[in-house]
Amino acid sequence: MKRKILIVDDDDQIRNLLMALLRNPDFEVDTASNGEEALKLIENKYYDLVITDYDMPKMNGEEFLKNIKKRFPNKNSIGITSTTHEKALYRAGADLCIHKPFTLQEINSVVSRFINDQYV
Repeated sequence: MKRKILIVDDDDQIRNLLMALLRNPDFEVDTASNGEEALKLIENKYYDLVITDYDMPKMNGEEFLKNIKKRFPNKNSIGITSTTHEKALYRAGADLCIHKPFTLQEINSVVSRFINDQYV
């Protein structure tokens, strides 16, 4: 069964990079450019993991995570941010935070932990 991952980031390059990195036969990857768009996707589809940036227009990562955690308290999520906003993402419900700039190896390692054993 394919695991479903949602990537939420307003930066096209980051979103596309993460999508390309995570695209494989075991994952189905969707993307959204902001929290409002992502909430609409989550309402209509189950995701095993949500990866979200903090700094986004319309709804930042903290507001977005608070929204999904109210509706789906067990939703697994990874926040991507500078160290400045890490605490806010954890308070909002992030299971883990990755700091910018991150490495592709770091993303692979963290997602593998969530998808393959530790969290899901």
